[in-house]
Amino acid sequence: MLILLLSLAVPPVDAFNCVTHSTCGCMFQSGGSQGYKINVNDFSSGEQTEIEHGADAWDAGSGEILRGAAWQYNRNADLTVDGSFCDGTENIREKDDTWFTGQGLAADVDAVTTPCFAFCGWVDGDITFRDSEPWSTSLPSDITNSDLSIGTVAMHEFGHFAGLDHEDANMATMNSLYPHGGDIAHTKYRINEDDYVGFLTGYSDASTGNNMMLSRYAFETVGDNLAVEVWTNGTSEETGKTWSGHAGNTITAAAGPSEVMAIINGTSSISPVIEWRLSSDAVCFSGTEYVLGTRTPTISSNVPYAVSPNGGYAIPGGTPNGTYHLCAKIDSTGATSETSESDNIIVSEKLFTVN
Repeated sequence: MLILLLSLAVPPVDAFNCVTHSTCGCMFQSGGSQGYKINVNDFSSGEQTEIEHGADAWDAGSGEILRGAAWQYNRNADLTVDGSFCDGTENIREKDDTWFTGQGLAADVDAVTTPCFAFCGWVDGDITFRDSEPWSTSLPSDITNSDLSIGTVAMHEFGHFAGLDHEDANMATMNSLYPHGGDIAHTKYRINEDDYVGFLTGYSDASTGNNMMLSRYAFETVGDNLAVEVWTNGTSEETGKTWSGHAGNTITAAAGPSEVMAIINGTSSISPVIEWRLSSDAVCFSGTEYVLGTRTPTISSNVPYAVSPNGGYAIPGGTPNGTYHLCAKIDSTGATSETSESDNIIVSEKLFTVN
């Protein structure tokens, strides 16, 4: 699957931070509030809701990744017909295969953002979804087949709306192979830490506090349409990793499960304790659990770090045989006051076996 950004002014570029114009340079939006309209005849009510949630993932607010960033998406009056290109209206719509072919787009392009520029400024931008795709209204972590999360793809396209270009080197919402922003605990869409760092190259964040985050960083693509994060069942990324062991034994960090990604969104460097545990259920850091190890890295603000336990995964003696979820938590001691505590814990879908 490929999601492209098109511009009538310049060909697409695979740059990390921004859409570029040959004369004007980076084309970030000038305003802090961007409106859009959805053609309600093209989408079901559920799809409209997910598209709106995809936009909301970029909104600033208390407890959100963007926090104090000067940015907001607003859904304006709906459309019942498509507007014209460069008409000053940000249209969200669906088109058939013939339309995509007529735009010179390959058959594996499922959605496209087409911005209109004038005098080094944005006029509008249209987001077009291919109507023949198997769109799903589920969150990414709840999709188990080759269906596509329309909310996640919308989140990716709204990132182009804000001026971000593709980032294929990391797991990011702006990855062109498939958006990897994912969701938080099956509850809401979220941009990735990598996207936050890129966003700050064009927009200010007035937050004075810090927010620490973890994600299951690595990912792989399965077939043409499905991409999955590691720490999930059936991912070849974890096939060569050790997800089982005996009580009292230690698995080296290199041989054990993949690293997690840690980041401090804020203004200062911090040295938080990151802790890994085994939990008998998916509600991590509560009840009876078994600590595998910790690490206390010094993390500079807005720079992602790949992290594993210091000394490896040490399974405590006396851990009962059975299957467990692998959990990790940043700032596990609660030593740092944060703007949000909702994104400190991650949990594996793949199960770890003690035998």
